[in-house]
Amino acid sequence: MGVGWGGAVALELALALETLVPKERHDKNSNAVFLVDGAPDTVRGTLTALGDGRAFEAKLLCQLLQLDIQVFDYLEGLSNWNERVKVSALLGHLHRASI
Repeated sequence: MGVGWGGAVALELALALETLVPKERHDKNSNAVFLVDGAPDTVRGTLTALGDGRAFEAKLLCQLLQLDIQVFDYLEGLSNWNERVKVSALLGHLHRASI
């Protein structure tokens, strides 16, 4: 389920998960994504604003963890998703500890 701009995240996550499940195990009844306040134009606009690949991942982490956009370039430069998540989690923790 995705609410507002989170609908874009829900759709991307569903696409990623779908690639992990073998085709023979797909069940039309169990693969549903529900968007609450996620009109197609809103979701499309959000996905366009987030971009794709490294840019998408970096912007998504900055948005979700409320990190300064100044961190974006650094996160985008990291080699993979796992590194971006580790650094984002550390920065998010440090930011919350300083408040």
